[in-house]
Amino acid sequence: MNQQYRVAVSLKALSIYVTITFATAYLLDAPLITGLLPKSYFGLLASIRMLMPFLGSIVALKIIGVPLIDGLKELGWRLGKIKYIPLGLAVSYILYGLGVAMLYVAGYSPENPLLVMASLPGVRPATAAMIRSAPIMYLIIQLVSASIAGLTINAALAIGEETGWRGLMYRALTPRYGLVVASIITGIIWGLWHADLIVYLKYSLPHHPDILGVATYTAFTTACSFILYILRYRSSSLLPPAIMHGTLNALGGLMMLTYPGLDEIYTLPVGLVSIVSLTVIGVIIYVLPEKND
Repeated sequence: MNQQYRVAVSLKALSIYVTITFATAYLLDAPLITGLLPKSYFGLLASIRMLMPFLGSIVALKIIGVPLIDGLKELGWRLGKIKYIPLGLAVSYILYGLGVAMLYVAGYSPENPLLVMASLPGVRPATAAMIRSAPIMYLIIQLVSASIAGLTINAALAIGEETGWRGLMYRALTPRYGLVVASIITGIIWGLWHADLIVYLKYSLPHHPDILGVATYTAFTTACSFILYILRYRSSSLLPPAIMHGTLNALGGLMMLTYPGLDEIYTLPVGLVSIVSLTVIGVIIYVLPEKND
């Protein structure tokens, strides 16, 4: 890595960022974990939680004495190379297709996730009937809607996280350790940032609120981080990583319902199949030569 930067992010600033990001996120989780708030507030608090890495980054920039606008530009708040936006959007769909293909070869047939959703308790009979009337059409609509969300509202929320994970941490670690090692370190910390949600609220791995669940999720975030780091490096922007992150969040529910009978530790969106698929995708992107503009 021979990029030159105007803003140097010290390890002290990085440690302050990590402390603030973990402390604020865990404090937000506490009312749900302790039962002070009902679980119905999870979506709202999760959205606010995604902004905590942004807050930690702002404090870190203040500590190292960098003006906010200049600092955010250095962290990746710029348009960069927009040719990587389609790749950021496509990765989650490639993951979905590759994961389904791997499980099909292993002998597991996918289900239409919307039909699975229509059979869940609490779904309105009219909604369920509508889905059953044209399940393929509504699945296509949902897949298209996920891309729209990934490019808009989900990306806007995800850039809050990406400012920290692929912004400040990227700037602090990549010049010191190189892209691959920096992405692994970030992926591990990013995964542990979700540990309390997994253990106490059964987030993403409802049958594994334990060390295995945390380890699996951390392996997933590490594989994701590798691709997100490549997108950040090649685009010189947080936009493609935020779009990939947002699109993955948008598709997560569909992925989870595609194999409702299988243990989520093995399947999509965060299990072993996803980890392997993301690793394969990341290695392919990494070894492919970057084309100059």
